[in-house]
Amino acid sequence: MLVEDFSLKMVGRIRIYERQNPDVVLFDSKNVIVNTVKSLFARLMANSTEPEYGIWGLAIGSGDSGWGNTPPDGLPTQTSLLAETKRKQKSGTRFIDPITLNPVTGFSEAVEIQTLFNATNDNITSPVREMGLIGGGTTIGTPTDMTIAPYWDPVTKNGNSVTLINYKTLPTLTLPAGVDLVFSWILQF
Repeated sequence: MLVEDFSLKMVGRIRIYERQNPDVVLFDSKNVIVNTVKSLFARLMANSTEPEYGIWGLAIGSGDSGWGNTPPDGLPTQTSLLAETKRKQKSGTRFIDPITLNPVTGFSEAVEIQTLFNATNDNITSPVREMGLIGGGTTIGTPTDMTIAPYWDPVTKNGNSVTLINYKTLPTLTLPAGVDLVFSWILQF
């Protein structure tokens, strides 16, 4: 009997650079797309109006104080940030060529999600040690407040929550004051 592998090969990459000078890159690395995204995909496929968002924005956090200088790698079993400090709605989304990473007209298997942060304007006072894209929410009843909603729990399956899509731990990254930074996430399916 032939057994087929229907798993998606999902790849993620995060790049943080200065908006005014894209050659100044503060961080560039692969990231883990987490298991809870499967629930979000299923909800998106079942109904085009529920959940409210595929990807809403980015959550950043200070991580675990016990990590020291070398945080552990993110795991696909992660369901939330450990010590979230800020959530911010994405600034833009565009389809890109998966090879050249250049924008394309139409659709593609790769998408770039950008979120702008400015440590001064966004009142980010602690170093960034963890981050991940978030989506979900609900259109049923009171719309989800994506800035404060709890994370999706695979046990309770509460739609009035945010779903962690991917997760990245990183060495201590102190955002420079007053500088607009682009957090660019590339997701390829």
